[in-house]
Amino acid sequence: MQLMSQEKTFPRRLSRDVIGTTVVVRRVWRGATPFRWEIFKAEMAEPVHVSATGFRSMEAAYTAGHAMMTQMLLSQRSAPRAPEPDDWHGCQIDGVATVL
Repeated sequence: MQLMSQEKTFPRRLSRDVIGTTVVVRRVWRGATPFRWEIFKAEMAEPVHVSATGFRSMEAAYTAGHAMMTQMLLSQRSAPRAPEPDDWHGCQIDGVATVL
């Protein structure tokens, strides 16, 4: 009799970058490949990344945009990040940082 190991899986917490990143598909010109995708981050007016080539359909552009967004977010996740002000759980006493 084999016993199956039951591992607890916890839902992954989404980061601010994942929640605030969106893919937008636009028709930018006429012709055989009129659609392109743009990746926006929250509260930014200009896109972070724009497709270099056009796509025949909105669905193809959307799929390619999401693939690029996933690749961007994974590369950002693997790189070490600087701590944000919200990450600090300490205090300063006479100018000396102390972790509580």
